[in-house]
Formats: sequence, C-alpha cells, structure tokens
Amino acid sequence: MGEFSYLSQFYSCWYRRSFSFVVGLSVITEAALVTKNQAGWIAVIGAASLGISNRLKCEEHQAECRKLINQFEELQTYYESLKLEENEEEKKKQLLVLEQKLSKIRSEQAAFSSGRSIKKANEEIGPKAS
Repeated sequence: MGEFSYLSQFYSCWYRRSFSFVVGLSVITEAALVTKNQAGWIAVIGAASLGISNRLKCEEHQAECRKLINQFEELQTYYESLKLEENEEEKKKQLLVLEQKLSKIRSEQAAFSSGRSIKKANEEIGPKAS
C-alpha cells in the first residue's frame, strides 16, 4: 500500500500543479515557439522535478529554514541589545535566558545548514572565538 499511496499522491499533486503548465505549453506549441516533442520533454522534466521536490520535502525544508531565520534574527537583536545593558547581573540573567532560547530552537530544528553554507558563514564572520 505504501508504494501505491506514494504514486497516487504524486500523480494527484502533479495533475493539480502541472495542469496549467501543460496547457500553457500546448498553446505555446501551436504558436510554434517549441515543437511538440520539446513540449513533451519539458512536461516530463517538469513532472520529474516536481516528483523529486515532493519526495525530498523541499517545501517543508524551506518553510523550516524561513522559520529558523526569523528565530535567529530575533535572537541576534536581543544579543545585540545586551551591549547596552550596564548592570552586569542583569546582563548575565538576560544572557542565560537567551542561551536557553537558543538551546530550545536548536533542539527543535528540523532543518540544518549545509557544509558549504557553514563554510561561507565562517569566512564572512571569521573564525570562532575560543
């Protein structure tokens, strides 16, 4: 049932998302912008790309990344505001709260940065402080 269910979901999703694309190609084909053979291959490649994207759960991953970006940007703002705090005891308390928030975000995250992204970030901000 698992394989049939996956194929059923794939075709259902493909028809919903690609119908206008295929119809558009038909119109373009009549306008002689692409041949019928080219239109067919474009439709096949589009369907394969959509299937791969769905199978890899790219949309869910991107949504998780957007959520994490917002959470990390919020934390960054709070960390930067700590520079203005003059009371050392209050600064330590706020820092502890921020560290707990960071820990919670990291423990719940479902998406992780690629090695290439981490390398690029390290190049931009410099080596980690020891």
